[in-house]
Amino acid sequence: MTVVNPKSISGINSITTGSGSDNLLTIHTSDASSTERVRINSSGDVIVGSGITVSPDGDIFATGVTTATTFSGSGANLTNLPAANITGTLPAISAANLTNVPAANITGTLPAISGANLTNLPAANITGTLPAISGANLTSLPAQATIANNSDNRVITGGSGVNLNGESNVTFDGTTFDINGKFENTAAAGGDYVAKFQNLTPATPYTVQIKEPGSATDGYPLINISNNAADTEYFRVDSGRGVTKLVMHAGAGIDFSATANGGTGTPSELLDDYEEGTWVPDARDGSLSYSKANYTKIGRIVYLAAYLNNFSDNSTNDSVTIQGLPFTPSVTGVAAGSVMYKDVADANRTVVYLETTGFIFYGGDTGGYDQARYNELSGSSSFYMQAWFLTNS
Repeated sequence: MTVVNPKSISGINSITTGSGSDNLLTIHTSDASSTERVRINSSGDVIVGSGITVSPDGDIFATGVTTATTFSGSGANLTNLPAANITGTLPAISAANLTNVPAANITGTLPAISGANLTNLPAANITGTLPAISGANLTSLPAQATIANNSDNRVITGGSGVNLNGESNVTFDGTTFDINGKFENTAAAGGDYVAKFQNLTPATPYTVQIKEPGSATDGYPLINISNNAADTEYFRVDSGRGVTKLVMHAGAGIDFSATANGGTGTPSELLDDYEEGTWVPDARDGSLSYSKANYTKIGRIVYLAAYLNNFSDNSTNDSVTIQGLPFTPSVTGVAAGSVMYKDVADANRTVVYLETTGFIFYGGDTGGYDQARYNELSGSSSFYMQAWFLTNS
């Protein structure tokens, strides 16, 4: 080894090390032990002290504390990282692949994470102010990974095995999603989902959406359960236009099958419809006028009422028959309601009877059943009727 002692050397363009086993270039300080500070070995590695090695192909190995003002690089791959403590204000992470990262403690102000792939992460503790996470893939996460102190109530989507403790306290464990605390989005009203939970495995995934109601005319659903791929909504709790309502869709309803059956066979216990509206009464012979013709449908039961007058046919010897029912009856040939009337030649026809042709006004007689007939009416005849019947729809 040749020792060079001058404080400075100028005019040298290159230095070539000697051959043999001592093929090294080293730089020492002039302390009592002549401590080696820099070494270039036969492989071309530059070694600074005992903590940093820079290889010819650009790899850097450091065992001490690394301090820098800027780390740059787009689309970087951070793989096979050892256990680490990361503190301070972290930079934005965009389109980065973070794979096979071992247990780590990350504290401080976290950056926005956009379009990143976070895969195969083991148990980790992440504390501090959490950023928005947009378009990120959080997959194959283990149980007991913890994200705490979510003071800004940021929304994190996707992944399994993640606990958000503190203000949000949300748990993914692969099969359940438990919300035990505050989980909210501070975006402007109507701007986005407060939360959206979707299973991604099936070909036609299902989604639970919780959205902000927005303005009084937006009609955004508060809770929406749907087939996300087909965009088919099955169930909704809606607070649009200032009125909260439960919205059912085709084939849905309230199932009472948990209650005991009162009849025989296998009865239907699904309440799947409620409807209110008006109907148009019509006379089988001639014409009539009507008012107060309303109906209410609850499941298969239809209740209706009407006021009838101005019958144009006052001569036909046929039963007065009222048609125009709002639904097709499933059972006919039964007493269905009651009626009162005035200015009809025959009295005591006070029962509404449902035939396949419509409603007929019946009464009892010593010789049998008897109906109100058109030739018993006058220009001043009028009826108040109400009836109930069953329909299949």
